[in-house]
Amino acid sequence: MYQYPFYLLKTRRFLPFFMTQFLGAFNDNAFKLSVLTLVSFHLTHTESSNQLYQALGTGLFTLPFFLFSASAGQLADKYDKAMLMRLIKTAEVILMIFGAVGLWLQSIPLMFTIIFLMGVHSAFFGPIKYAILPDHLKQDELLAGNAFVEAATFMAILAGTVLGTLLIPQDETVLYYSLMAAGAVVIIAAILGLLCSLFIPHTSYASPELSVDWNVLRAIPRIINEARKYPIVFRAIVAISWFWFLGAVLIAELPAYVQYVLKVQKDVFSLFLALFSVGIGVGSLLESRWLKGEISAKHVPWALIGLVFFLLVISLESLPQTMIISSAVNHPLSLSAFLGQWSGKVITVCIFLLSVCGGIYVVPLYTLLQKHSPPEWRSRLIAMNNIMNALFMVGSMLFVALLAWCHAGAAMIFKILALLSGLFAIYTRDL
Repeated sequence: MYQYPFYLLKTRRFLPFFMTQFLGAFNDNAFKLSVLTLVSFHLTHTESSNQLYQALGTGLFTLPFFLFSASAGQLADKYDKAMLMRLIKTAEVILMIFGAVGLWLQSIPLMFTIIFLMGVHSAFFGPIKYAILPDHLKQDELLAGNAFVEAATFMAILAGTVLGTLLIPQDETVLYYSLMAAGAVVIIAAILGLLCSLFIPHTSYASPELSVDWNVLRAIPRIINEARKYPIVFRAIVAISWFWFLGAVLIAELPAYVQYVLKVQKDVFSLFLALFSVGIGVGSLLESRWLKGEISAKHVPWALIGLVFFLLVISLESLPQTMIISSAVNHPLSLSAFLGQWSGKVITVCIFLLSVCGGIYVVPLYTLLQKHSPPEWRSRLIAMNNIMNALFMVGSMLFVALLAWCHAGAAMIFKILALLSGLFAIYTRDL
């Protein structure tokens, strides 16, 4: 009988790394959301300036993945990954001290500079995050290790997002103390992350003779050409990027979907965000248990088909004739009133289940990427995956903008996503 390897959470070869990456994901989101909430509710006074700063914050955090991922992958292949993690975590402590000062001073230039530098921090951490697992885990532990990491990452994102938002109140009279608390939280989390990284076992140098090329325009094509030599690796990268495309579109559309399609209060939006994160974590752990350590993508196309089904159900249940239109009572429906409807229950369950399908879909892909990447190129190929993910996420924003320009509503966008995902399931059959 297969025993799920929870013992990994008690081992030095996994637990310190697990906690380090969890605290890093938490801090990225806690700081970013604290800044964006502060800017939205206290430092801007028009809708256009608010939208500008929200877009700027997202763009500044994403840009470093294009600029530095290729170099980060080279460094991770050349040097000891544990040592690099400690250096990166030390930098995070310094950044969070300045970030806390930016919050306390309510300085937009300083806060947004730190958001950019946290993006740099994450760009350098990303290739190590997945490349280090094959160094410390046995092959039959790799799937479970990825499942734990994926589940923890999304729970950390949820915790950071919720706490970062809650730490910044609308009440001006307590704002100063709240900013002090927010700054203290991100500094403490960074210090804890650094302390955890000190216990990560050292790794061998995968490619010590490598000469790091800091020219992005030259390094990225070289990594792409190398990835193409390994068809499974390249297909896994594209498939993982589709996961991030889908997620970015869904998260971008959720506010409008909640406000203008469902016509409900923002508590429903918070519930949906929580269900996304928890669902992906549940799906990740379920897939690891079902595969029993086997590195296989046999469930990936079926997970996409499940996602297609739940997207279609959500879009159909959002039709006016299936909903109690809240405009009839002249105010948005509360969370309890929404969940009291049949369609509200169906939509809520489907959002959770499509997220579960997302977890089932993505975990085997990361494991395939790790298994089939040659050790001397593994970090660089994972860096290539990060670059491709960022490109797909930028593409998702252009996709949303184009459909918005065409006056496509959120329900219609969900239908289009379902169609594209159905076609993409064909692409994943050969993995």
